[in-house]
Amino acid sequence: PGSVHRFTWPDACPSRDGPTSSHGVGLAAALGLAHALGRLPRRVVVFAVEGEPGEPGEPGAGLSAAVEAALPAVVAG
Repeated sequence: PGSVHRFTWPDACPSRDGPTSSHGVGLAAALGLAHALGRLPRRVVVFAVEGEPGEPGEPGAGLSAAVEAALPAVVAG
């Protein structure tokens, strides 16, 4: 928890195969659709922070201490 990952789409952005609906589109599929529609900037960088097991939990529950501690590194890029 709290590990930061940086991906540049489409070269290294992870995808997750599995069932989706219009309410549960994954990141790679959403970026692919935006690309197909011509709605992406020329460069997309994705930062992901690993959450605690069981996160996200309840809506509005806030961040775990590990995720919150990782935010300065994400902001710094």
